[in-house]
Amino acid sequence: TVATVNAIINKFPAAMNQTHSVVHPYIGVLRMQVFHPLVVMYDMGETLYDLVYSPCSDFRSRWQQSPALRADFRAKVGFSAINLVRQAQLCHNDIRLPNIALRGDNFALIDFDMARESLRLQPDSAFSPPLQSDVQWQYDAGEMC
Repeated sequence: TVATVNAIINKFPAAMNQTHSVVHPYIGVLRMQVFHPLVVMYDMGETLYDLVYSPCSDFRSRWQQSPALRADFRAKVGFSAINLVRQAQLCHNDIRLPNIALRGDNFALIDFDMARESLRLQPDSAFSPPLQSDVQWQYDAGEMC
């Protein structure tokens, strides 16, 4: 739970928490003695991909009917992404529906395995890191209900 993660974070010196003050409801960044960041993440619920494409979900209608839900999404996901860059010098590099979760009323970025500290831009093209494989996952929504 969040309380468990916060209890773990609070066991470390305050200076460690201030070094990477990432603001995210379910992430704690810890620094070990060798000063490599460690990201700990709590189970955040269902991904937006599952919510959007599942025939059992009412998320699409809630999204269309609720400006507050859309504003909350922009604020929480956008702020998390910007905050990672500003506070931890990390770029998520993979913001898409499967990597955004919703639990209750809380949106959060998840799946930080492609996050990087430095970005090298190609001079002649838009930035799209060559980190994705050619594997395409198939999704059968009929099996979910």
